[in-house]
Amino acid sequence: MTDSGNKDNNIAKVEGPTGFGTAISLDPIDEQCRVHRDYTHKFDNCSRNPAECEDGFSISVWYKTYYESTAETHNTDATGKKQTLFSTGGDAEGHPGVHAYLEDDLELNVVVCNGTHFWHSLLIGVFFENSWTNLGVKWSDSEGLEVYLKHTSPVILGNKTYSDLIPKAKTTAPEPVPGGAKTPLDPSEIMLGCHKDSDNPTYRQFAEGAFDELATWTRVVEDPIMFLGGYSETLGEGGIESLKETADTANYKDAETSAAMLNALNSVSSSEEEEDEVDDGVAPTSSPTSATSGTQPSPTATSSAPPPEDQKDFKDMLKILSGVTSTVPDNVLTSNIERLMVVVKSTSNMLGPKYKDNFLAELQESDNPGAAGVLSQVNTFTLGLVTNLELTPNQTRDGYTINKDMRNIKLQGWKRDLDTLRDEGEAKRYWQAPDCDKIEEDPLWSFECSRVAVTHEIIPWEECGNWTVSTVITANRNYHNIAPFKYNLGRLNPALPKMLDSRTIDVRVDVSPPDDYVPEVEEKSDVVSFTMGEEDDANEKEEKKSPCHPTKQSLMDKPVRLKLYHLNKNLRRKILFHQDEENKQMVARHCVFWNVALGDYGEWDPAGCKIVDTTDTYTRCACARLGTFAVLTEKVEPKIVPEEEIWLTMMRYAGYVLSFLFIIAYIIIVIVSK
Repeated sequence: MTDSGNKDNNIAKVEGPTGFGTAISLDPIDEQCRVHRDYTHKFDNCSRNPAECEDGFSISVWYKTYYESTAETHNTDATGKKQTLFSTGGDAEGHPGVHAYLEDDLELNVVVCNGTHFWHSLLIGVFFENSWTNLGVKWSDSEGLEVYLKHTSPVILGNKTYSDLIPKAKTTAPEPVPGGAKTPLDPSEIMLGCHKDSDNPTYRQFAEGAFDELATWTRVVEDPIMFLGGYSETLGEGGIESLKETADTANYKDAETSAAMLNALNSVSSSEEEEDEVDDGVAPTSSPTSATSGTQPSPTATSSAPPPEDQKDFKDMLKILSGVTSTVPDNVLTSNIERLMVVVKSTSNMLGPKYKDNFLAELQESDNPGAAGVLSQVNTFTLGLVTNLELTPNQTRDGYTINKDMRNIKLQGWKRDLDTLRDEGEAKRYWQAPDCDKIEEDPLWSFECSRVAVTHEIIPWEECGNWTVSTVITANRNYHNIAPFKYNLGRLNPALPKMLDSRTIDVRVDVSPPDDYVPEVEEKSDVVSFTMGEEDDANEKEEKKSPCHPTKQSLMDKPVRLKLYHLNKNLRRKILFHQDEENKQMVARHCVFWNVALGDYGEWDPAGCKIVDTTDTYTRCACARLGTFAVLTEKVEPKIVPEEEIWLTMMRYAGYVLSFLFIIAYIIIVIVSK
């Protein structure tokens, strides 16, 4: 949102409600106001005129007043004064839209008008000084107008708390508009702290107070607790069981609902006692296996089984995370993507040492992908968020970048249009991540920094210059310790023990068509796919359906390039004649990716990946794939010759002596015979 343009709007920032960071403070003396002009999206007429809202609409905002707004503290000098909280230009005079305002510092009025009729709700004395309150409005033509209020903390009134007395208004019967319908604002506007209409375009009715987290929906939100600002500070307080009950009925197509659930999941999954030790980096090693199995035989060999009740809570957390990340919300906005990206923090919590035993216990169950399923779905979800992010033309041209630095995950994401990327030339040819200079400042990441580079040239610019490309790269600190260890038996020798010898990096790329793009649909085909992540040959058909997506050939021409540092220092080459050196020998290293097309839920596969260079400390890889990458090492123990029995030694030396005597005798015989 921008300022109204009336005066110099040097708007102050203040602390927002719990969980939301900073908010803005508006001063009516300076006529301060925030405005989002022409904010409707494609096919969205509802935001302009409620008469076009087939499914109704919902609006939520956090507001904090700097004065008491109750009957006991009513300011009689404010008679007739109006202060707008939010408005789209509606009123009871026939202008379509919604208008929420305070009158006389005491009365909260909410008006919704569809041009011919209006709905009006009135609440008295609902705000307290310096206390954040969430105001929620729901409206539909069939159900009428509903107003919800929620305070961040209860205020004591006698023997009751104010939260027990929060008023709620509902108006089902509309009144006809006197004088007939008027036109809505064109272009559309949503105003925070001021109001205007199509007949009087002057901003007025400026409000005093702090505002945060204005959110709108072009439908009636089903669950008020999820609708109140997209966040409830009490949502996770009931523990995992209570959260699970709420999650079962939540609508994750709504971005604010997903953000609220992810924030609560982050609360229950984190712990002040979380371990801070730096991981030694050595992944478990598999034993030689038969030709029928490529699994690590005993993940619990280096772990202890968690208590059953802890494992049950852990499974519930996994179920909630899976439920949220299985659906990417529509119309992701820059205003809510940061809250949605709390999924990275929640996942980082769960991939940490605290839950290592829980993940390893999951691997004991048949057909359970464990941490691989979690990481794959979350990475797909984060890419979907970036892909679905709605940007203005300026944002698309300049690009949008996301950085998330967590304890166990470092994520970087970008969204740009291809034309701009090509115009920037060689300097912007590659996306490279993670930022190793920044990682070195984190004591938990104080190890050699593996990196990846992927070029936008994997997308055919000639045909797709007006498309938008989204990229997400994720580096993982601890995943190699809890990842399932299944591998492709058709390409890797099952007789040799193996281990993951690097931390993992995940690379994902997606493209978005322009608004006027019409996909070609072949007859007798219901394939609708615009994603390429860990796919293998099974998805070649989907690739052919979209000419602007990375193809196997484009990735072979411009492969993903990785530099992965080794974990196991014992495998470095040593001078073999030193008796005190550890007696192990490396056989081979492989660049691998997690191929979800193999096995029940995936296997480590070297297909499409080549080693460019390998040293004692790192391996450089080139992969014609997108997905999760690592270095897999095959090794053997040296053959140990058993000690010889003493009698065999004596016989050997006796043989040496006899051989020497016979040679002397032979020499003497030859000399005498001459």
